[in-house]
Amino acid sequence: MLIAGDRLLLATFRQSPARAVATATVTLLGGAASFAVPAILATAVDDILRERTGSWLWLLAAIALDIGLLIGVLLLGNNWYTQVTAELRHRLFGQAVDLGVQARELPPSADLVSRLTTDCTAVGRLLPTVWSGVTDGLVGVAAVVALALIDWRLVLIFGVGVPTVALAARTFLAGTTVLTARYRNAQSLIAGLLLDALAGIRTIQASGTADREAERVLRPLAELDSTGRAWWSAQGRAGWQVALLVRLIQVAVLAVAGVGVSSGRITPGQLLATVAYTPLALGVLSQVGLLATVGSARASAARLADVLALSSRPKPVRRLGVADGRVELRGVRLGTVLDDINLVIPAGTTLAVVGPSGAGKTTLAWLIGGLAVPDEGEVLLDDLPLRELPRHDLAREVAYAFEKPALLGETVHDTIAFGLPGVTRAEVEQAARVAQADAFVRRLPEGYDTRIADVPLSGGEVQRIGLAALVARNARVVVLDDAMAGLDSATEALIVAALARIQLGRTTVVVAHREDTAASADLVAWISAGRLQGLAPHQQLLTDRRYRALFQPDPQATS
Repeated sequence: MLIAGDRLLLATFRQSPARAVATATVTLLGGAASFAVPAILATAVDDILRERTGSWLWLLAAIALDIGLLIGVLLLGNNWYTQVTAELRHRLFGQAVDLGVQARELPPSADLVSRLTTDCTAVGRLLPTVWSGVTDGLVGVAAVVALALIDWRLVLIFGVGVPTVALAARTFLAGTTVLTARYRNAQSLIAGLLLDALAGIRTIQASGTADREAERVLRPLAELDSTGRAWWSAQGRAGWQVALLVRLIQVAVLAVAGVGVSSGRITPGQLLATVAYTPLALGVLSQVGLLATVGSARASAARLADVLALSSRPKPVRRLGVADGRVELRGVRLGTVLDDINLVIPAGTTLAVVGPSGAGKTTLAWLIGGLAVPDEGEVLLDDLPLRELPRHDLAREVAYAFEKPALLGETVHDTIAFGLPGVTRAEVEQAARVAQADAFVRRLPEGYDTRIADVPLSGGEVQRIGLAALVARNARVVVLDDAMAGLDSATEALIVAALARIQLGRTTVVVAHREDTAASADLVAWISAGRLQGLAPHQQLLTDRRYRALFQPDPQATS
């Protein structure tokens, strides 16, 4: 994917033409000022020897201008880096969201986080670094010309070392690009294994397998170590080769200049200019750090391009009006989880989705609100395909509550009102009362203004806050994905009764495990082995003993 990555790098240059031109202009002016200072210094020294002093004012002005432009380069470069990095992170995160929660094509979470952080940063830093490198190259060429004007013998020295330095730099760039990609992949693999282990830490502790898990998590460390050593070896090898050649060239140039002063070909001021111009002329040859940055950015851009190239939902072309809440699935297939699902949920209907573990109940719930995208078939809301609808329209009309909701927001109020900028405190409190969360929230140190991170919440309390967020959305379609699985029976009964009142006229989908939940629904979608086995009221489905076995196991039930 290096070619796609290089295209991505080129695209960052075109992201903001005005900013790019400003950064390039100030960088070039800064290089020009740096180039002018030695020439003015040479004139000032020679003028002093001739008992003239006017050139010192020009020298001071040039130094002040050089410092001012350097500050401008730093400010514009950092501004550009911040903008590009933020844009890349926005695109990558948007791509992950558009692909849906099933995310089968996406890399593991830890790897995706690495791409969002390290890789986006590496690409964002490239542009100001490249501008600086280009400027150093131009200044270096100008410095060579200046040395030739001082004494043509000075330039002959460069012809000896330049080809060797260029070959070493090219070899280093090609090698580090591949090594950087391998290193990042190994880092991401270790991070993913560590996250898996942390998620199952209690099971690991209970089974006494900590040592074995540690060995599993650290297994890719050998690859990380060998790749890191190879990268540093390549940089060190290129670094000492370039540094040695640069120093030899510099000493030779200064030796020739010293001989020129003794013979009268070069003035003392020109000798000082030679001392200043030689590092500038050699600067372009000693850019191993720049090459490392370019190699790292190319590898990172390829990793970003891998994700951005994945197929996601097309751009929205339709707008959802006032939704009635009719949901339809036509010939839906998703991987090996669901196959050929045809289902209509009339507006205002409560549908219970039942089936054995692994049947695809949660996946079906994800499909209804566009959290998952089918491989084949279509999901429609009020006869409009979800693929063609803006995500904010779906978020407004389809609300979810999960068994383990993510509490997004700084305070309890912010969490319940998340994504609802116009919601009032009174509406938040009313939603909490419906979800049986108001009482325990008011007992918190700051009530609804308590920071979520500052108080430990039980699993049931987290669920109730998640349900309150669902109620606050006032959506037309409500999806309860095991949203009350961890609640005690009394609390669940109170919430069910409250939700029943607010669900009147709304389309409700409930992933159900209890028979009373299925019995209270208008329709039951019975799923087994990824296929729809039946769609009817609970009492009607009870005539099938396989369905009865879901709630009342029957030894004679067949699969």
